[in-house]
Amino acid sequence: MAPPSTRTPEEEYRQPECKLVLGRPRQQRAHNEWTDNTPSNSFPGFNVLINGKHYDGLVLSRRTLWEVKTDDFEKHSPRSRKFFVSVKLPEQQREAKLARECGYDFVIGVRSKAHLTALKIADPSLHVVIMDWC
Repeated sequence: MAPPSTRTPEEEYRQPECKLVLGRPRQQRAHNEWTDNTPSNSFPGFNVLINGKHYDGLVLSRRTLWEVKTDDFEKHSPRSRKFFVSVKLPEQQREAKLARECGYDFVIGVRSKAHLTALKIADPSLHVVIMDWC
């Protein structure tokens, strides 16, 4: 988990890239429903733009940004899974970095244990959880 921000709220507002901007969801309806049901999501029905990245959700009380992955990961062959992770991993690492730069933790929500395991093997520093609320 990322350490808490050492910036005061005033310092964060002085950094325009860290200002929170609400936006309409850009995904499919099912994806948006899962995102809206993220525990303690502060802005259901909206994405949040922070540091140039649109995140699926935000839990303000915990300063945690969420990305929700609704892929049927476990239905693919091991080779396809490996390829899928290798293609998506750089973006997920970038999302985590952008969140940390503005003092936020970053969580990736996935649908299956197979997806969680593959991501944790690829990068143990990622905070990945199974979305059991869907």
